[in-house]
Amino acid sequence: MSFTEVIFLLGSFVFILGATYFTTKKIAQIKLGNYGGQRNMQFVEALPLAANQFVYIVKIGDEYHLFCSSKEVLNYGAKIEGLDINLNSENTTTTFSENIANAIKSTKVNLQKEEDL
Repeated sequence: MSFTEVIFLLGSFVFILGATYFTTKKIAQIKLGNYGGQRNMQFVEALPLAANQFVYIVKIGDEYHLFCSSKEVLNYGAKIEGLDINLNSENTTTTFSENIANAIKSTKVNLQKEEDL
């Protein structure tokens, strides 16, 4: 292979990667619904209940609504007051070691309470 062929192949590879990236990004925008520019509906949070069951909180206008879905059905749950929702943007996930430490602490506290009785 000559030097020009290698440069052509690398350039083609970069072009294909770029085209794939922008195409995927545009498809995601269309599927998420923000392609038209209006944001009347906003997905707030999802809670998985089982393998194919979820609870969703959706903001529609200035109101929050609860939806439940399974593999085949989407059901309306209820209207939720905005004051009842905690919208912290902080990451509140804990690590495995923190969870184990908390479990050990709570077990020790429970054992001490039982001994005091």
